[in-house]
Amino acid sequence: MKQVRFAALCTAAVLLAGCGGGTPMPGAAPSQFITGIPAATNNSVVRLTGNADSCNQHHHGTGFVVAEDLVITNAHNVAGVSDVGIDGPATPKMIYGKVVYFDPNIDLALIRVPDLNLPALTIGDNLKDGAEAQLLGYPDGNSQQEFNVTIVRTFNATTYDIYNTVKLTHEIAEGGLVVLHGDSGGPLIDSEGVVHGIVFARAPDKVNVGYFLLPEAINYVISQGGSATEALTTKCTINN
Repeated sequence: MKQVRFAALCTAAVLLAGCGGGTPMPGAAPSQFITGIPAATNNSVVRLTGNADSCNQHHHGTGFVVAEDLVITNAHNVAGVSDVGIDGPATPKMIYGKVVYFDPNIDLALIRVPDLNLPALTIGDNLKDGAEAQLLGYPDGNSQQEFNVTIVRTFNATTYDIYNTVKLTHEIAEGGLVVLHGDSGGPLIDSEGVVHGIVFARAPDKVNVGYFLLPEAINYVISQGGSATEALTTKCTINN
């Protein structure tokens, strides 16, 4: 069982690929450089923004629709955030949702967004080593972009929860790509628009290695929190 070091981008914990940073561009978030993915898939991948007031942090990241009016993202993207701003290619203005499920160990959260009215993406299986796909994300909180990914391997990694307090073992995938601030929570998608993972971290010593949580983790969180409607209060993380 290998222990993997992830590049810290917003906490000293899981060493993540999203969270704080500058204020993103205002208004709707149009797509750019999208070439091989169905347009409806682009519309279901949204930009997230919010303030963790107790830590004086501004967060931004990526999420995608998994059920009616329900968006999944990384927990570190919304830790300590009460009102999560949502926009994307198909939202003419920003709308707001509430965190209704939050798992700091898996690093996934669900956001209930009334009247979102965007189609849910299909969750597929693990990709094999050498498979090619795309990551959709909002680097630096700006416009949606597509990044090519080649899966290197799937393996058991030792890491920590987002608060750097609980040592854990996750089965994750490693992919060859550059992961930027704001991409965290973005889906790993094939040419049919099917999701095969969600990006959550990058390597600290290489510019072209990112890490993905697997479909099993996504499906688990949906099964546990997919019917939740009550807003949760969560603890913010501490920036490096």
